[in-house]
Amino acid sequence: MSYYSRCCDKRLWTQIDLSRQRSITPPMLSSIIRRQPVSLNLGYTNISKKQLMWLINRLQGLLELNVAGCSWSSVSALCQSVCPCLRLLDLSWVEDLKDSHLKELLAPPSNDTRSGLSLTHTHAQPMFTESAVKTEKYL
Repeated sequence: MSYYSRCCDKRLWTQIDLSRQRSITPPMLSSIIRRQPVSLNLGYTNISKKQLMWLINRLQGLLELNVAGCSWSSVSALCQSVCPCLRLLDLSWVEDLKDSHLKELLAPPSNDTRSGLSLTHTHAQPMFTESAVKTEKYL
């Protein structure tokens, strides 16, 4: 087995942390897809809505996603994507996150293709209460 194939072994990449990267580039996104992480930290990055939507649609094995400190305009991609069934979604300090956005994010999809973030399909229900988000943002 070559060095390159060993470096790309998915077992070495179950967690990817790109937090606080100044820019998320197309090669970074492609690398994430190749490695198929279980946990992805995009906290405090400038990831765009288009990039996040592209990424989420290709990470069906993702269980944990951290988008803390990202803008709601980017995070809103989760409302329109076919999301994996997430066990953890960190929305701490998401810029411009409002109660109505949280309800939109957690609402069951009308076409039933976005099964991952509905309250009935997640184990992270206590994390998504409106009061917890408000408390976190105003401390």
